[in-house]
Amino acid sequence: MRTINGCQSIPSIDNPKSSSAGYTAIELLVITIILGILAAIAIPNFLKFLEETKINLLAEQVRQFLRDAQRQAIGDGRSYAVRFQKKRNGITSYEFSPGFGTPNLDDPIGWYFP
Repeated sequence: MRTINGCQSIPSIDNPKSSSAGYTAIELLVITIILGILAAIAIPNFLKFLEETKINLLAEQVRQFLRDAQRQAIGDGRSYAVRFQKKRNGITSYEFSPGFGTPNLDDPIGWYFP
């Protein structure tokens, strides 16, 4: 409070203790709009990043599978057929088996993952 000629007056606006704490509705609205714009920009980029990461992971798994088939063929001294198949339930299978051009489905070597 200010003192004028020995009398106390009402609290002044520039006194930090007298102002109420918090944000105005306009400040909250501006912050909400800014956060919305940032989210609209960031979310698609993040989803694209996740998709590219998934593709890179699958490509690396295929490369590793082909390396394994190549090692098996070199070790056995025979040809191997490689088969990639996507099933209706969404699971993709990769398998290789001895043969010339077509896999021997009675004796496949491989794994399955969603």
